[in-house]
Amino acid sequence: MITWRLFPIPMQCQGTADVESLPSYLLRSAYAHGASGGVLLQVIHELGGCSQKTKPRSIAGKHGIATLARVNQFTWELRDRLAEFTGQDMSCEPLRFLDSQVYCISTEIGTFRWCPECLAEMARIDAPLYFKQLWHMTAVSHCPVHRVRLSECCEFCRSTQHSLKAKHPVGYCAECGEPLFNRRTPLSTKDIQPSWECPSHDVLEIFEQAARPGMTVNGWFDACSFIRSMAASADHGRENSHLTGDRYADHTRSRKEAYRVLKEETGLPKWVLKNAIQTAYGVFQVGAG
Repeated sequence: MITWRLFPIPMQCQGTADVESLPSYLLRSAYAHGASGGVLLQVIHELGGCSQKTKPRSIAGKHGIATLARVNQFTWELRDRLAEFTGQDMSCEPLRFLDSQVYCISTEIGTFRWCPECLAEMARIDAPLYFKQLWHMTAVSHCPVHRVRLSECCEFCRSTQHSLKAKHPVGYCAECGEPLFNRRTPLSTKDIQPSWECPSHDVLEIFEQAARPGMTVNGWFDACSFIRSMAASADHGRENSHLTGDRYADHTRSRKEAYRVLKEETGLPKWVLKNAIQTAYGVFQVGAG
């Protein structure tokens, strides 16, 4: 019989674009264990958690939330240890994709943000309340479902949510304990953002596409195969030559055609493919020259 070292609490909406964030999970787990987030992190470390080289000096306040939501060696190790101690899947495929393919990921939000309507829907069906990883992304200012601006402070006491003390359940104010899904002022039409004004379509698309089973592995490696093949051709100095990979042999002379093929095969956002193709053609031109 397997005995887990920590309660086997599932990470919410695993495998979807609405996957739970790491600091949210840590806070829910800490509350379930009757401890603070800091104490739980210390227990994980004593059980054989993250190495001293990657462990931050302090995980507290706004800096702690930002550190836990960020992509770094410490959070990957922490996810691995939580998976080992709980038997639950702690992966976050959208972040894994961004970590491997994007130079800088904007998750520098130092407090929890949330959509009151999303939390209200969770409470209505008696589902565990949690904070989504998407809500930590700097580029995302509005809920992609309800089109309302993400809240950053309690509407009753006006306090920001950056505490890991776990005095109250997730979804309730860390200071006054009031539900974060209750609005003191009803929404009006001016509070709803038109879909055409959304500046974060690319980030939303990455979360939706990368959450699909096999997308982050098969999809991206199709694109990488394209890039590597083009670079190999350039390295051999064969101007306007075909790709070394047979799959893309007919699509090296037109950037538009290359984009069309990769878009169909990978479903990756336009800006990811555009930057990759431009880089590849730059290498190709240098090699051919």
